[in-house]
Amino acid sequence: DQGVAKISATVVVELCNRRAMELLDLPAELMASKPTLVNVLAYLRARGEFQGASQEVLDLLRHSNGGVDQPQVYDRPRPDGRILEVQTVPIKGGGALRTFTDVTQRKQAEQQIRHVAEHDGLTGLLNRTAFSQALQAAATDVHRSGRGFAVLYVDLDGFKRVNDTLGHDAGDFVLQTVGRRMQEAVRSCDTVARIGGDEFIAYLGQLSDEQEAVVVAERILRACNQP
Repeated sequence: DQGVAKISATVVVELCNRRAMELLDLPAELMASKPTLVNVLAYLRARGEFQGASQEVLDLLRHSNGGVDQPQVYDRPRPDGRILEVQTVPIKGGGALRTFTDVTQRKQAEQQIRHVAEHDGLTGLLNRTAFSQALQAAATDVHRSGRGFAVLYVDLDGFKRVNDTLGHDAGDFVLQTVGRRMQEAVRSCDTVARIGGDEFIAYLGQLSDEQEAVVVAERILRACNQP
């Protein structure tokens, strides 16, 4: 299941197995000619292979030896949506062994687990723990950006009566609707969370003054007061 390439001390791709060619969409003719790693990277770059790569990976691949002189492991998204784990193991005397593993399913599973851990199961909003972490990061960023932020605490009056008279399904519908309306009322740079029961909270970032927060707060109230 693993793609393997052997790169010589002179940075020539001496061996590239079938799986590696499949994962990277490399033509057999090119690899049979024993090209330099620079030529292989140029071929891939021309096909948009590295459009989703991080700046760190791009800097690594720009080196004349393609980064084969040091051990490394990194994830690289491909244009087709798959994610490859690329590992480089230097060989004594020069050159390296580079492996390519399709970790798309594993990453999707990790992302799903992370989403469940960070979001409220009913409304899909951030939960209390994730919001607290986001707020700490935002507070730290304030010192760097010099712009203020606000936190809005939103509590639903009379919510218990909804559950008592109409049932919990109706109560769930109310909470989902309020969460959706709050998200629609805030700006793209803001974050909304449900922190428990009928309690919601919103982080408003990049504020110049208090009045900007008041405007968003009033917009939330208008949205939630609709039938």
